[in-house]
Amino acid sequence: MYTRSPRPLVPGGPSGPGDDGSRINPGPGGAKNLRAGPNPRQTTTAMNMDPDYLNIITYNVRTLMKDERLIEIENALKEVNWDIVGLSEVRRIGEETTERDNCIFYHYGTTSGLYGVGFLVSKKWKNNIIEFIGYSDRIAVLKFQISQKHTLTLIQTYAPTSSHTDDEVESYYDLLNKACDDHRGTWTMVLGDFNAKLGKRQELDNADTLGPHGLGCRNERGTRLLQFAFGQSLKVSNSFFYKKAQRRWTWVSPDSITKNEIDFILSSNQSIIKDISVINKFKCSSDHRPLRARVSFDIKIHRKLLFTKQIKRLNKHTLIQNADQFNLELSNSFKCLEIDIEDVDNQFNNIKKSIYDASKKVKQNRINDNKLTTETIALINERESYARCSPEYNQIDKIVKRSIRKDIRSYNTKLVQIAIEKHHSLRNAKMGANRSKTWINCLKDENGVKHSHRDNITTICTTFYKNLYSDANKNELPDIEYTCPDTIPPITGQEVYTALKNYSKAFDSITHNSIFTALQNQDIDPTYILILKKIYNNSTADIKLQNPGPIFNIEKGVKQGDPLSPKLFTATLEEIFRKLAASWERKGIDVGGRMLTNLRFADDIVLFAPSASVLTQMLQDLSTASLEVGLKMNRSKTQVMTNSVKSRVEVDGQEIGYVDEYIYLGQIASFENRQDKEVERRITNAWKSFWSMKDLMKGTLPLTLKRQLIDMCILPVLTYGAQTWSLTEHQKSKLKVCQRAMERTILGVRRIDRIRNTTLRSSTRITDVGAQTAKLKWAWAGHVCRMHPDRWARIVTEHCIGDTPSFLLMLKKTEEFMKLDGPKFAFTFIADITHDRTMLSVADSDTAAWLRRLRDGGHLEDTLVVVHADHGPR
Repeated sequence: MYTRSPRPLVPGGPSGPGDDGSRINPGPGGAKNLRAGPNPRQTTTAMNMDPDYLNIITYNVRTLMKDERLIEIENALKEVNWDIVGLSEVRRIGEETTERDNCIFYHYGTTSGLYGVGFLVSKKWKNNIIEFIGYSDRIAVLKFQISQKHTLTLIQTYAPTSSHTDDEVESYYDLLNKACDDHRGTWTMVLGDFNAKLGKRQELDNADTLGPHGLGCRNERGTRLLQFAFGQSLKVSNSFFYKKAQRRWTWVSPDSITKNEIDFILSSNQSIIKDISVINKFKCSSDHRPLRARVSFDIKIHRKLLFTKQIKRLNKHTLIQNADQFNLELSNSFKCLEIDIEDVDNQFNNIKKSIYDASKKVKQNRINDNKLTTETIALINERESYARCSPEYNQIDKIVKRSIRKDIRSYNTKLVQIAIEKHHSLRNAKMGANRSKTWINCLKDENGVKHSHRDNITTICTTFYKNLYSDANKNELPDIEYTCPDTIPPITGQEVYTALKNYSKAFDSITHNSIFTALQNQDIDPTYILILKKIYNNSTADIKLQNPGPIFNIEKGVKQGDPLSPKLFTATLEEIFRKLAASWERKGIDVGGRMLTNLRFADDIVLFAPSASVLTQMLQDLSTASLEVGLKMNRSKTQVMTNSVKSRVEVDGQEIGYVDEYIYLGQIASFENRQDKEVERRITNAWKSFWSMKDLMKGTLPLTLKRQLIDMCILPVLTYGAQTWSLTEHQKSKLKVCQRAMERTILGVRRIDRIRNTTLRSSTRITDVGAQTAKLKWAWAGHVCRMHPDRWARIVTEHCIGDTPSFLLMLKKTEEFMKLDGPKFAFTFIADITHDRTMLSVADSDTAAWLRRLRDGGHLEDTLVVVHADHGPR
């Protein structure tokens, strides 16, 4: 038989290990391949790999606590073949699965800033993921679908270091044994940083567990690892492949002298492992080298197809930039268009297809989604030219990290800048480089059992929504503009009991039968009702997470996101209150001679009553009537408030709790210091919004764009609800102080710089918060004046508290703003309240005299009284 002779060592080859087996002299580098070119070999990306193989990597990243580190490793993976990466020392707290641009990232950690494990899975295998399970911040499990009947279980681990006690090590291996026993698949692989040295196989070692190849000498932790592998019938796959000494070590000491093999891949079936090797030039800073296994199975890996959008969105900006080409293509398409007068739908589809085909022919600019600049990539390449852990390497590594951080901020700033200029979504732009979709890690079923299997999660979601949208009392359906109030009235001077009523799953619980009955009773055209019946009777849905669930019928609720849904809901709610109108005729509170019983905005309802007993009866009546249409009151979120004695209020025998204030339609409702509380809340929320964009406000974004951000995102938060405010001088000052502090922040100046406010404003030119509140108030005043007299917003505004109309009290504080806005705005406002639009073009002498009197120190109340007297509504 022919026996292959061993190949002799090449000149300059590596010397053998030292006495302790851990130190290596790499020599001058071995023989050189003279045919090799100066450029590095280009590798194939994971997306183009042979689907019969999996490249599985384990890597101790040292930390992924910051997003720039995650982007760094993603950039490094672009140059290597990989499908799954097991990560050690992630150092992120909590359990989370996020879908990023090119991968699925899972991490699990319980100790802040320490330990932690996780996985990176190439996005092409997204639908082969069965489940992620986190056992501890040292052990995590990934179950992977190979075929319909075969699964691969990957257990990523990070073992305790030598500084930990033996008890901690034993607890770790006990939990690792449990993870292996609980999730054993067709094939099982345990991989990670074991902080153990195995060395070469010894005489008493099991040859099936440990192969003949190794590095260095075994230590005590290596013996414990070997016992674990033998107990679980696992093979230490590293040891079955011959590699040169400098191609075996996975960890290097800080002094770059000691190098050990402490990262291993263990497999239940050695035949599936075709090769294991370290990746030498991996462009990510760590004292470990990635260890990669090339895995092949006897069967073809079944790759589930990803969902693709049926309708691709067109980039309108590209079409605008290439308008000539688009018009030419569109003209050519229309020339070939066949006119079909008889079939309108077919003609519409042909026209739509012609426009779509023409737009596809317009060449779109390729978007560069690389978050790192060429300068940063050059620094990364330069870093790889130095020995790891050397002083030069550490120095340039710090520069690389700062450069990556700078690139990410520039990338995020660019996204926001584009969003502002092109009026795109600022919410998505502010997410910047961190844009990702979060997966549901686990759910509890109706019995309280926790499930992390993707199919089980889909089943639980489907069951929940199927039960939610099923109508247990579904009856035969019958044959066949509501406007919400605007504000909570500032009622004082009488005892008031208010209840903020909240429904559970209001829009999802309302029955279809009640919707059509309400529309029919409110004289809606039967044709419209018939169309809605056909739409809602055939409604189905399925739950789509990573995989679609089974289809089920929707038997109740209105369609979420449909512009018609709020109208259908409010029409049904109106039907409920019409039935209660007769019994509530003498209930409620007196406002301008009329009884106000409730205010409604969608499912946010406030009830008013003069006593606790009356409020109890009203709540019980409303709860009973609501159940008839499928609406159930959420008692935990229903609250009662009063300016009188807190007597017991209950519904169905359950007591409703009292509060001193609550939030209704985004504003504080309270009987005491409401205005002060609301102004403080507005300022707090404005600062939260401001600091959520800290990198933009304190970064290099042009001042013009910062001004737009403040006017678009911060000012609306600061002035929300200002239409109903009656600000004191102190409250105005607090709002202005808040805005000035933000101006100093975006300009990079401090109070001690002693720069005048006028100078700051001339630089920023942002909209003044005082002028904005006045503008909103005057706009609201004109809106109220144009309202129908029966609208509650107008009735409440014109209601007299004592001898003074509340409308005049609301406007009393705005004289200075009217003077600042000038006669033109005053004429517009007077025209609004008198319903005489001719004042906008020609002002008669009387009106001019009124304005002169106001400008010369007259009172706004007197002026408006004259206006009401001489120019009443026509």
